Formats: sequence, C-alpha cells, structure tokens
Amino acid sequence: MIGRIFKSEEMYLKILESIGDAVIVTNVNGDIFFMNEVAEKLTKWLKKEALGKPIELVFNIINEYTREPIENPIRKVLKEGHVVGLANHTVLIGNDGTETPIDDSGATVKDKDGNILGTVLIFRGITERKRKEEELRLHSAIMKNLAEGVYLIRVDDGIIVYTNPRFEEMFGYNSGEMIGKYVTIVNAPTDKSPEETKQDIVGILLETGEWHGEVNNIKKDGTPFWGYANVSLFDHPEYGKVIVSVHTDITEHKKAEEVLYHERDLIQTLLENLPDFIYFKDSEGRFQHISKRFCKFFGRSMEDIIGKTDLELFPEEIAKQMHSEDLQVIKTGIPLINKEENAAGVWVLTT
Repeated sequence: MIGRIFKSEEMYLKILESIGDAVIVTNVNGDIFFMNEVAEKLTKWLKKEALGKPIELVFNIINEYTREPIENPIRKVLKEGHVVGLANHTVLIGNDGTETPIDDSGATVKDKDGNILGTVLIFRGITERKRKEEELRLHSAIMKNLAEGVYLIRVDDGIIVYTNPRFEEMFGYNSGEMIGKYVTIVNAPTDKSPEETKQDIVGILLETGEWHGEVNNIKKDGTPFWGYANVSLFDHPEYGKVIVSVHTDITEHKKAEEVLYHERDLIQTLLENLPDFIYFKDSEGRFQHISKRFCKFFGRSMEDIIGKTDLELFPEEIAKQMHSEDLQVIKTGIPLINKEENAAGVWVLTT
C-alpha cells in the first residue's frame, strides 16, 4: 500500500530525493522501498540493488568503540511506533567496507487512520563534524594544561572573553571569574596607570600586529608580580578581532636578576675602591672586571682592557706567561702565587 501512496504522489518522491540528508524509506516489514542519492553515497549501495533488501543489510551500523552491532532504528520504530534516534558513536559500514560516523532519526509513515504503512530513516555523515569536535577537544586540553597563562581580549571594548586555568591561577581568580572584566584588572599601577599601559600595548599591536615584553601585573588580592607577555591579534569566529596574550610569571627570574645586579654593583664598588690589583677573567682568559688600581698601574682605560686577553695588551713574553698561568688556574682551580721581582718586591696571587 505504501508503494501506491508514494507512486501517486510523485511530488513527495522528488522532495525526498532533493533533501540534503540521506533518506531511506521502508515498508512495514523493514524492506527498502526508496533511497535518495545521498543515501546511496553513504551506504555505498546503488538504489537499484538496495530496493527490496532488508534495512539491516544496507544500513549496517555498529558502535564505534565496542565494534558491536547496534539495533537498527527502523526495527525500533516499527516496534515502538514513535521517532527514535541513534546513540552516540554510531558508525555506518558501507557496502565496500568503508566506515562513516553518522547520526540519524527514524519515524513511522502512517495513513489517516493511524495505521503504520512504513518508516522513514533520515541520516547524515558527521565525519567532518567529529573531526572538528576532536580538534576542539584537543585544543581545549592543550589550553587547560599549558604551563603559560593565556587570555583573549576583545579589541573593540577591551573585555576579557577567555582565560585558561593557568592564567586564572596566576592572577588568583576562580574559574570564569575574569570573563567580562575590563583588561586593566591585570595591570599594576606604576609610573603609568593601568589604562595607559593597556593603550601603549594596544597601540603597538594595531600598528605591528604583535607585542612582546615584561609587564608589571597585579593579582586579585592586590599582590604585584612580574609577567612576560607575547601578544598578537587574530580574528575569532565568535568574538571578532581579539588580542591573544600568552603570559609567563617571571617573578622569580626578576628576583634572581636583582640579586645579580646587586652582586655586580658590589663587585664594581670593591674594584673601584680597593688599593690592590684585582681582575676577573672568563674561561678564555678575557678580562671581565678590573680594579681602578689595575688600570692606573698599566696606564690603560677600563674600556680598553675589558674583553681582551693578556696577548692583546702586553708585551709578548710577559703576556704569554700571564696568559698561560691564568689558564692553568682556570683549568685546575689551584691558586698560583708568584713574586714579581722589582725594587719593592710584589707578591701576586692568582685564583
């Protein structure tokens, strides 16, 4: 009877044929009465070969992970009499063995009295959708596990639209708490206001497309800390033009840097004030630091000596001996004591 209905309604067949999704129509026994071109492509069955075949033969589905057969939705529709859909992770096995992830829905075809005449199965391949979903899951996992903090700011209004967990942790905020806030909440006041700092960075960004540098940041509780930011622009499909900033907390690095600067200044102060001949050399025997007394004795400026070896500064015979002895001390770590024979007699210690 379903055949008579559809044959008499050619328009309905044309509609089914033109639907962008795959369509299969069966009779009450679950035998295929109609399939459109999209269904042919997904099932890898030609319509002329599929007509009259049991639905399970053409629409062969399994679970993507367990590889076990799944109850055919057409049988379920005929049994329960209402619309049903496929479970997640359903794969269609084509006539040539190819596998296509799909989703679908099935419904009954009834006459005016409510009697079931057959079923309609509509399904679609979701390979590309699954690929994008997997890509999004991967990107999400990467962002959540990055050691660096990442956040996105909408260019139009400076509003934070995304923060990864590391960024929230770095600034002392709860998950999602920074979303919707103005970007200056992350900038500590210095000789510039947080707004001026933001304007400076955005100005360079809009001109060059990127900005890199140290930023004096501030946590939610008011604690300042140093960060290093790599900032760039890109067009986001949802938020439009956005700023993406990758943040690293460099507070410990800055502390170590301050210690080094302090030690360098201390060394320089000692070198400038001690009355002795003092110098420091690197592993190649090049002068790195020297005392004022050393410069005065040899009649050379500090700039003329720093970075050079004895061989570049002194007469060859003396220079070779000094250079050789210094390299020996550098290599062995054993101090060397010499006495320079002159009118006064000078003891020289090299360590």
